[in-house]
Amino acid sequence: MIVLVIGNFRSASTWLYNCARLLLPQDGLYCGPLKESMRIFLEASRAPNAVLKTHTYMEQAARKADVILTCHRHPYGMYESAGIVREGKWNHGREYWIRYSIEQYLNHVRREADLDLEYETIVKDQLKAISLVAHHIVGHGVVDVPAIKKQLDNLPRPESGTKHHPVTLLHPGHRTHGRFPLNDEEKAKVRGMWFYYMEQCGYTKEGGRVERASSTGS
Repeated sequence: MIVLVIGNFRSASTWLYNCARLLLPQDGLYCGPLKESMRIFLEASRAPNAVLKTHTYMEQAARKADVILTCHRHPYGMYESAGIVREGKWNHGREYWIRYSIEQYLNHVRREADLDLEYETIVKDQLKAISLVAHHIVGHGVVDVPAIKKQLDNLPRPESGTKHHPVTLLHPGHRTHGRFPLNDEEKAKVRGMWFYYMEQCGYTKEGGRVERASSTGS
């Protein structure tokens, strides 16, 4: 089985990748970043099971994957988590990756994904999120969901430096970055840029959408 995780930038795609990774047999498992390379995908496809994470949609990889998982987040949270605006200055270089991932999500990923999880579901109810992922990976097989959650809560990461952990893909500051709240004017600008995305994800309605399984998903 090849599981492809194509998540929006700063939307818990690393959590989703690790969840999928831990749900599969570890013996012979190939896991890691796709890095926009079909060579890596073909190498992974020779393993009994593989989990690949990317922010870049690749049509050929998507066609060959057995399961596609994705996740999305309110754009305010994406911008704040990535620190796009600091002291009124916009970091357009980092903003590019948010723009790029949202555009791919809208144009391709959300239609092809077997499961589309909202960031807020992952944060507020990990047990439910794990169960949803497990349904698409192990079907009706028995899964110790609390045990998977415990492993996800204690994923190893490097103590220092800038390199990611080779298996979990966490970096030293992962999930510990300070937030950079948007003010009302900045929120209005983000909302203006991404209103269609917000509308499609239910963020313009009270309560919003929790998760969406595509019509092609099991």
